Amino acid sequence: MNALLLTRIHADRQGAAVHLAQPSERVARLLEITGADRVFPVDSEVPPAWPSR
Repeated sequence: MNALLLTRIHADRQGAAVHLAQPSERVARLLEITGADRVFPVDSEVPPAWPSR
């Protein structure tokens, strides 16, 4: 959980956002219990991979 929250802080400082895609039921429950579900957008689908360069 600390790693996710620190990643969110660093991303926010860079003007980016961290989204969680299809978290498992256990992870979703942990986010709910800790209140972190209010700061992490949750996507119902995994986005396609970024194109390689």
